[in-house]
Amino acid sequence: MAQGRLAPSNVINVATPHAVATVRGTILVVEVAPRPACDGDTSELVSRITVLTGKIEVAARNSTTGAVIGPPVSLGIREAVTVSRCAPLRATTPLTEEAATVLESAYGGRLNTAPPATPPTAPRLPRLHP
Repeated sequence: MAQGRLAPSNVINVATPHAVATVRGTILVVEVAPRPACDGDTSELVSRITVLTGKIEVAARNSTTGAVIGPPVSLGIREAVTVSRCAPLRATTPLTEEAATVLESAYGGRLNTAPPATPPTAPRLPRLHP
């Protein structure tokens, strides 16, 4: 697990055998593990990228050449994507409350996942007529 702060203008790229993510101002979890892929191969490596806070873009890549394949997808707060050799880029999925709690406890407690603030209400204007 790598932790630390970068300057706001800094960008890092996180690459797995099947995906590359461009990261700025974000807390994310990147997992590469042997799991059954879409063709049932249990020795296949599958990449899962989960965003806890912030926003990233993830693009599929060829695990042999490293070349990016197709357009990227955007992930926001509490979203994940799974990428493998035989399913280069699947749709994003929302993180369940249970999964978010597990990740938050593993990575330092409650993360900033509060809902957006409600916009301020307009000030009340005085009545002009009785």
